[in-house]
Amino acid sequence: MGRLDNLKVTIASMASQSQSQLIVVDYSCPQDSGNWVEEHYPKATVVREPGQRFYSGPKSRNIGARAANTPWLFFV
Repeated sequence: MGRLDNLKVTIASMASQSQSQLIVVDYSCPQDSGNWVEEHYPKATVVREPGQRFYSGPKSRNIGARAANTPWLFFV
């Protein structure tokens, strides 16, 4: 939520991991981070949580975890 500039700096190294699933949670981001990720990293899974006024780290991690289909999770 409001961290697109940080995402642009860090996502390339995460997306380059060939044997992993990259999940990005767009937690009502005013910068439409999910759209940017889909445009630049089409292999990433984008999960949107619309209508949120305040960021909740635990809730956003749980949303991302539910979208995962891997045996291990690593949150960044």
